[in-house]
Amino acid sequence: MAASPHSRLPAGSSQKPVGVTLPERCVKRWLPGEGTADVKDDRLPSEACDDVSLATVGRAEAWPPAGLAPTVGRMFEREDRTHRCYVDAHGPDDDAVKLALAWAVRHAGEHGQRRVMLFTATLSQVDSLANVLGLNPARLRKNKTFSLGGATVDVVTERHASTRRPDGPVVGLWVDDRQIEKRLDGLDAPALCVVPWNRADIDQWKTNWNPTDLRTGEAAEQLTTIGNPVVEAAMRSLTMAVNLSTGLSHPSDKEAAVQTFRLLRDAGEGFQPSEVQAWAVRNGWRPRHARELAEVAQAIIDRRPIRGGRQRWRKDIVAYWREEARSGDAAKDESDG
Repeated sequence: MAASPHSRLPAGSSQKPVGVTLPERCVKRWLPGEGTADVKDDRLPSEACDDVSLATVGRAEAWPPAGLAPTVGRMFEREDRTHRCYVDAHGPDDDAVKLALAWAVRHAGEHGQRRVMLFTATLSQVDSLANVLGLNPARLRKNKTFSLGGATVDVVTERHASTRRPDGPVVGLWVDDRQIEKRLDGLDAPALCVVPWNRADIDQWKTNWNPTDLRTGEAAEQLTTIGNPVVEAAMRSLTMAVNLSTGLSHPSDKEAAVQTFRLLRDAGEGFQPSEVQAWAVRNGWRPRHARELAEVAQAIIDRRPIRGGRQRWRKDIVAYWREEARSGDAAKDESDG
């Protein structure tokens, strides 16, 4: 494997290399372009994590910081317990709605749950739902709840959507990628089933999560890795550098992302924003932040003006990413053999 960029100090430095093991929530605060100058202890106190930034412990010339080897188990694995599925539908499809609800009610019963949340964007869609299920539209609009198969189904519109974690499965009715990202993925529901109005409306969500199609029992095409291993190595460096709880909202983190994609593009390393987004979702990024990362990637591909700030990566970082990619390929070939 390639030598870690954390393992050596800048030329002429009098610092001694130190290995610092940081809890994941600490590492997320470390921004590119800032490093450690003098860490006397081999572990930072966990109670100080909320205030940790590399500015408080010193600086190095460029990220990755020399003399620092953060060790974080499962750093790139997103903890996610939601079971996801969808019904492959396009346009008016009463059977798709009934199939999704039947699945949710059955899932609730099998897991000792009594309630199902049904999310739809507007009250007009509640009327359409009532017609599909043979319910009284006025009564459903007023009560926003009905019983089905021994479960209570709570109808929630986008205007009144709650961020509280639901107790049972959620059905997203006639939703698209943005609505799922904004309203449903963050609920951390035990199960989520989506019915689109247009089949293409949930393409990115399917790419991100590889949900099961209830009609065929088959999973959507999985795309959790990036085709170009050099780009994946770069995404791992970027993921370690940014604060994952805030994504690219901090100027330093956005600058690091912009520079990452510019460096890759200028070095002839191609990348697909949809691959970047799917990989990010599966590796610790929140869905909204993963989309923003993909938007930056697309802007760089399109050569649109986007502010990059001062250089935050060391000069040989692309060479390092390429070496990491070669090492990863070699390890994979060895395991396959």
